Amino acid sequence: MKELSRGSNMKSVFLITISDHKRIKESTRVFLYEVGKLFKTREVGVDLLSKNSEDIGAAYNLSLANFVIGGKLSLGELGCLLSHQLVYKAIVDEGIDWAIVIEDDAEILTDTNTLIKMSDQWFRNGHEFVHLAPYLGGVLVAEGDDQSGVAIVPPLGAYAYWISAQGAFKLQTQNEVIGGLADWPIQISNVKTRSVFVPVFYSGVENSLIKNMQTASAPSRISLAYRPLAEIFTPSNARILKKAISIYGFRAVGNFIFGYRIYKRFGRLLGQTSKGQNNTHFFLSRK
Repeated sequence: MKELSRGSNMKSVFLITISDHKRIKESTRVFLYEVGKLFKTREVGVDLLSKNSEDIGAAYNLSLANFVIGGKLSLGELGCLLSHQLVYKAIVDEGIDWAIVIEDDAEILTDTNTLIKMSDQWFRNGHEFVHLAPYLGGVLVAEGDDQSGVAIVPPLGAYAYWISAQGAFKLQTQNEVIGGLADWPIQISNVKTRSVFVPVFYSGVENSLIKNMQTASAPSRISLAYRPLAEIFTPSNARILKKAISIYGFRAVGNFIFGYRIYKRFGRLLGQTSKGQNNTHFFLSRK
């Protein structure tokens, strides 16, 4: 396995976009301008919408990704994931200590200096990943003095997060076998994930390009983390499960299948919400 190089106090901001800045909110434009005076910012975007599905299928191993998400990955979803993967590769290859990654629909809700101070503190505290928009699908515990808590289930949405070199190293696709969606592939289970309790960025569903690019069957897909176990552990799935374990490890696969579903159930029980609701549960937050 490739060794992870160490940076020398290097920081960066990555903007993921394929829409030529048309969707960037004014507050985020100000943030990008201000942070650009402090350290390097860059743009990344993989646009596959004009590509042929058959050619894409031949170029990328999508069998595990389709198994994880419970259906076919669309070209838009694949392009989004590959964009984030380019970010992880740049962080690792260039020895960047930490980076803020935002998609072009992310609207910042705080000022630049506050976010940079928080980011530096997360780095000093040895964090690997901090989600910056904790509205959907997560279970968060024990908010600390650095305004983040443990995400025992990572919130959904990859449009805004902080990540260290170690986190980027763990989130990289291995053996060219894609592990799911940008939010989140199966290897997220290997990352020490955290999240802010008070959102730092926001993007509504109405702003999502990916949602408009999904296949017609997307609404009926059930993630591996929530699919009935009887549908997962079948003889026909034995080979793909073995592949997932061989590439990303037994711990990652086990936590993705068992851990997240158990934590979600406890979250619903303690949060007194009904099944089907997918809001994030917050526990032991600082008042």
